[in-house]
Amino acid sequence: MIECGGVAFDEQRLQEIDEGQVMVSVERSDIQRIRLRSGLISPHPILQMILAGPFLAIGLIPIVHFIHWAVRGGAFYRATVFAAPVLVIGVMLLLGAFRRGRFLEVETNRGRKRFAFRRRTDPTAISHFASGIETAYNIAVEREERE
Repeated sequence: MIECGGVAFDEQRLQEIDEGQVMVSVERSDIQRIRLRSGLISPHPILQMILAGPFLAIGLIPIVHFIHWAVRGGAFYRATVFAAPVLVIGVMLLLGAFRRGRFLEVETNRGRKRFAFRRRTDPTAISHFASGIETAYNIAVEREERE
């Protein structure tokens, strides 16, 4: 088994592992093509931005209500406090849509999947990992020219 920046490849499968949890997995027999790329990590950034909109809108309501209450007084409903964390979810979705990094794009007979390396993974280590896949498992890894 070889591993780099949260991406692991063994005899059976390629996996992206985050804090001990398998996030994405592809059986080795299903792999048709592997590309080492850099760019937006999210496979659907526009959809992710659209999804962030309602979360941001719902999360802003309690903040506006709090500001209004602080300035003018009146009734403060505790239920609005519980809606405020929704804003955090919206911000995380929005920022995640623009996150850039290095990843393996794997083509299978069921479509494409992205295996993202952790943020501060050394580019040389990623290159060695790709070479290790080629050497140990006899699978070509196409490399995209860096920007």
